[in-house]
Amino acid sequence: MSAYRSDINTLLFDAFYADEAGVKNELSNTQAQGFKQRKGFTKNRFTSFKSVASVVQETMRDFVAPNLANMANPAFNSGLKYKQTVAPKEIDKDKRDRWDVHVFFSDSVHAMSKQLADEAVWTSPLQVSILYGSELPELARNGLRTFFELQKNLQTLVVVPNREPGTARDDQDRWGVGIDESQLTARFEKYFRRKVPFEVVVLAGFSTGAFGLNLTIVNELVALDAVKRVVFYDCLYAQVGPKTIDALRYLKRHSNQQPLIIAYNTSGGPSANSVVSDTDQRLSLPQTFPLEFNANCIVENIRHSASLRALTCYRLLLQAAADNIIAIPKEIKRAGQIVPIFQKFVEMAKIVPERGSVVSREECYKQVHGSLRQDSVIFDKWATNPSNKKIIDSFAQLCNASDAWGVKSIWDNQLPGWAGVFGSEKHDLLLPEFAWEYLPG
Repeated sequence: MSAYRSDINTLLFDAFYADEAGVKNELSNTQAQGFKQRKGFTKNRFTSFKSVASVVQETMRDFVAPNLANMANPAFNSGLKYKQTVAPKEIDKDKRDRWDVHVFFSDSVHAMSKQLADEAVWTSPLQVSILYGSELPELARNGLRTFFELQKNLQTLVVVPNREPGTARDDQDRWGVGIDESQLTARFEKYFRRKVPFEVVVLAGFSTGAFGLNLTIVNELVALDAVKRVVFYDCLYAQVGPKTIDALRYLKRHSNQQPLIIAYNTSGGPSANSVVSDTDQRLSLPQTFPLEFNANCIVENIRHSASLRALTCYRLLLQAAADNIIAIPKEIKRAGQIVPIFQKFVEMAKIVPERGSVVSREECYKQVHGSLRQDSVIFDKWATNPSNKKIIDSFAQLCNASDAWGVKSIWDNQLPGWAGVFGSEKHDLLLPEFAWEYLPG
């Protein structure tokens, strides 16, 4: 197995999707550390570089707040109402439970900063979305910056990693990580060199990030009064830390916005979500507590969808081919049959919509935004359109088994940035396709 895409510098600086592609990595524009692994890859267009004393330095456009203490850990924050027990208690050992938090500001934020005089007071609050993600850097591998770049209303994305088991650290537990109001205040002020008002408008969890999401809400680590929606990206568990239903009820009592709860279910359960049963893979919480959820905002039409898998795998494989991580063969032989790989890509290219335009479920989008964008493509309609369906079904054959060429290429080369297994792509490629819908506030 190759580790092409799991190199830390690739995760920070390179493009995983075509719409974030910049220049090719060369000695003249790429730092020496890790260059061998990244040579010929495409740099993310949000990465800049400069040479200082003949040494190349790369920087991301996002602001990194390094080594922030986990304020959802009782060892750092004794005033927590709900105290998780799995977070490490010996926090001084090797700076344990401190995390790099990434912040990405939309163009409108930078424009506001430039137009204000040095002594001017910043009055319009940043509209902050907090994504509690996995332990991996999430911005590049999920192509999230593109979804925030052109937002007009001072949109700001804060990405908080959460503890995953089985990594280089010596713990095998999962635990939640949270950032609090004072940490955000201090980091915004440091970056802009002035006091900057903000309000948290979206709280979202992906994968293990459900821990940090729940803990943030029940402990009110950030002000909840402006939160207008909570998004669970394939991670609606009955309990991760606190009971999820308790966290949602707490939020509704403390927000002034009547927040909508949105839940995606792409993987079923039980590893990714709490579901009704082994044979009924619907999310269990909306069934048990129907009054706490708006049925329009439960996105389950994409669960185990072969068409979605075809779409998301196509996008990821396309950029990997552009980076020469994989080669798209003209054809291969599988189970005694000739499979025309290249032609399948040619046909998919004719029908695949732009990333950031596919609507997962029409009813949910209209519930949140009122109406569709002019360039919106409804996933179900796209997938079932007779002229598309034959092409999609044909490409899906490359991704429908552990030994199928497409999905094997993805995991053999760790294209999503980690060493997953067949089936993980249903979960792991959700954000790159649908985060644009509800993560920006």
